[in-house]
Amino acid sequence: MTSPATTAIIKNWVHDCTTSHPLCKPPDQSFLPSRLIDVGDERSKDARLILTRDASDCQQMNEKSARYIALSYCWGLGDNAKDATEFTATPETIQQHLNMLPIQSLPRTILDAIAFTRRLGVRYLWVDSLCIIQGNSIEAREDWMKESPLMAEIYGRAYLTIASTWAKSMHDGIFITRPSDPEKCVGLGLRSLENPRCKGVVKLVPKHDPPVDSMDEPLYRRAWALQERILSRRVLICNRDQLVWECQSCCFTESGFKMRGIGRMRLDREFLDDLESNDKAFQSNWACVVTDYCHKCLTNPSDKLPAIGGLAKKFHLFHPEDEYLAGLWKESILHDLLWVHKNYDTPSNYSERCKPQSYRAPSWSWASVDGGVRWMFSEAAGKSVHARLLDHRVTTEGRDVFGMIKYAHITLQAPLWKLPEDLKNALLNTRSVDDCAPLQNIPEDVNIGNWQSGIAIDAHWEDCSLAEVMQAEKAAAMDFYFLGIRDDISLILSSPKVIEEGQDRYYERVGIHGDSVGFGRGSWREGLSPCFVTSICKLV
Repeated sequence: MTSPATTAIIKNWVHDCTTSHPLCKPPDQSFLPSRLIDVGDERSKDARLILTRDASDCQQMNEKSARYIALSYCWGLGDNAKDATEFTATPETIQQHLNMLPIQSLPRTILDAIAFTRRLGVRYLWVDSLCIIQGNSIEAREDWMKESPLMAEIYGRAYLTIASTWAKSMHDGIFITRPSDPEKCVGLGLRSLENPRCKGVVKLVPKHDPPVDSMDEPLYRRAWALQERILSRRVLICNRDQLVWECQSCCFTESGFKMRGIGRMRLDREFLDDLESNDKAFQSNWACVVTDYCHKCLTNPSDKLPAIGGLAKKFHLFHPEDEYLAGLWKESILHDLLWVHKNYDTPSNYSERCKPQSYRAPSWSWASVDGGVRWMFSEAAGKSVHARLLDHRVTTEGRDVFGMIKYAHITLQAPLWKLPEDLKNALLNTRSVDDCAPLQNIPEDVNIGNWQSGIAIDAHWEDCSLAEVMQAEKAAAMDFYFLGIRDDISLILSSPKVIEEGQDRYYERVGIHGDSVGFGRGSWREGLSPCFVTSICKLV
């Protein structure tokens, strides 16, 4: 638990923010999460879960007492996940928790959050493991489908979010005991000349190493934590070496050291104004969010779209006329399709670059792959766009348009070129490379080396060929195509060689081909035979 001095510092930060920062003022307080933990006050020994729609639970709530704190933390249970049923909300335990929480069984992180919430004089706390029913039961699934779309509101309307960034597990706690070496401290007595009663001691300590960056801590390697941080009005970030404050108005550290990570993206007024008034800013900022997000780890692969759904919902508020299409946006679809399945660098804590075993999103969406995603091709001047969106359909699980996908397709009209067998074999044996190098020498005979250098495969694992991704038997049953989106970029598609009578032909994305240079002298595609022919293609 924090020392009285540290608690006083945090209380001052919260007070300054709530009283002096107009940008951090709360929105309409009519929203409350479905469940909250009533922690009582500092004298309380017990806590219990309450239903905020229950009149008997909420009759004492007023504008101030209805404030709640949200917790952002790593579960980190690993092989001990089954043991979590003792202290999580399940269909079997929820009624007991409404009477009293099993304080003696709660993990340290949640106990710290309860104690600190009391110290701040706030009565209510939101923790996902206790406020959303957990498990694989039908009841738990339905509750998760109902509560997960509310993350934008839950974190966005919290009085404060506490982020236990240093802890790898919910058993580690929030506040870490920091090592001290009093022998190396020097105390200086100070007294005010104007008021002799005003006096104290300032301690000088040896200069520490550069502080740990918040983005390098375990919590912020988690995909869910990205929107928890960005959506919150104010966040107390608890690193292993110091506390960090981040709100809509300012970002600073306890030590005064600037950090590279904090504040690099906030939904502040300037940012939101930019989203509202500038289509290009909307497009580029969403690409930045997705790039950052895709380099983080997910425990449950099926959470890929729900874990960023709160941010997507917030973005949509500023472009309500746009449509969200499985992680992409209708108004910028031709740009959004041009993602590349690559990391922007290679730190060891990034999630593995692969594809999930089961369906999660259409092949044309970045959500269909795991690991790093980048947009490497800017909209260079003079590059003509050859594709247009004709039709689209996205069906989600439940009513949340920002949630899990059941089925999706888009129909594009664009130049399409079927690869002849020799180039198909070259494509199948091309390995993923670190950079999409430009084509330099085309036509009349295609330079295979240069042609292959522009290919990036949506891979099942690092540095693999498309033949290894698809396996030989499936690849042999497929034809492969280039679908021209712009002068310099094509999607690489596959489609079955044989389709049943009466069925529509469909195409799946398997990669992308980029040429950032060769088009100043005319399209190399014109030298290929047969050449590109404008076609209508249904991508699934």
